[in-house]
Amino acid sequence: MNNLMEYKGYYGSIEYSAEDGVFFGKLVNVRDLVLYEGEDLAALRLGFEYMVDDCLIWDEEEGRPPMQKFPEKLQEYLAEQSTAAPHAIPQLQPAEV
Repeated sequence: MNNLMEYKGYYGSIEYSAEDGVFFGKLVNVRDLVLYEGEDLAALRLGFEYMVDDCLIWDEEEGRPPMQKFPEKLQEYLAEQSTAAPHAIPQLQPAEV
């Protein structure tokens, strides 16, 4: 199972903190650390998309090229997940958004 969302070619993880009762994640195919969270999967999805859009707008305002996508970082993340213990995180399906 892979717990990823995709938006505009950027991929974000889906994780859950039982201690905090919140979903959270980070962009996995960029060099920068970009985090987001939400109380449920729909809110997490909105947070993810907001952060991608916000980073792209900020780059444009600063006159910089958009965040560069690194396919190898995505592959590293997927490899780590395939060897990690299974999580009890529901997969985000398009109908849930």
